[in-house]
Amino acid sequence: MTSRIIIVILMCVTCALGAQTSSPASGEAPDPCTLLSRLDVAETVGAPVKEGVSRVRNGTVANCMFAGAHGGQFAILVRRTPSADWVSEQAGRMSDGSQFGTYREVPQIGDRSFLYHMHGKGGVLCVYGADYYLQISLFRLGEDSQTAAVLRKLAVIAMTRLRPQDERLRLTTATGNQR
Repeated sequence: MTSRIIIVILMCVTCALGAQTSSPASGEAPDPCTLLSRLDVAETVGAPVKEGVSRVRNGTVANCMFAGAHGGQFAILVRRTPSADWVSEQAGRMSDGSQFGTYREVPQIGDRSFLYHMHGKGGVLCVYGADYYLQISLFRLGEDSQTAAVLRKLAVIAMTRLRPQDERLRLTTATGNQR
């Protein structure tokens, strides 16, 4: 089962790193360690974690890992989306499922988002929106029954911080409250 989980996580990272031949959106991916703090993760997961450490940073892709007790971990990966076609292709793969299981579409996070629940081991939430692909992974950390809610809450926090300040200002002005 552990090797299956590692394969799923690697498959997600491969999707995020793939398609480098497409022309990427302008600008670099932000440092994901600035999108979620140790406190954000620890409070939401309900377990202590160490400070986030950047592991991959190559311009359009960056990730941050938060280590927990007993080998548990939380990771966030951010990628500038190379094109609308890339987003459509990746979302299509998640909708169709894979040999390792099926992603379930999750409403109201980004433009589209998909959850892969690794029953008893954690989960992966993939979010497309604001010209970014955001992948949040939880592995052997916190209560399994809360995995989907934890991933969802942390994704919303990260997406809010990813959204350009001027876009948040427009939303505040148009709606009377910040989203």
